[in-house]
Amino acid sequence: MFRGTEGDPFGAPTKNWPWEDGTNSLAMAKRRMISQFEFMKKLGVDRWCFHERDIAPDGKTLIDKRD
Repeated sequence: MFRGTEGDPFGAPTKNWPWEDGTNSLAMAKRRMISQFEFMKKLGVDRWCFHERDIAPDGKTLIDKRD
């Protein structure tokens, strides 16, 4: 849940992650990935699985002209 905001269907988000900047950019996806690897390393996790929606921005390709 590195993207979850702890909100509910009837309320506003209650959690802000320090690495999130509110964009859907490739740069944001890279920061999110770095944060996840750092967290897992601290926990001693050596294998992991993810869904693309967990780390990647929306788009047709990994190339993002805004970064």
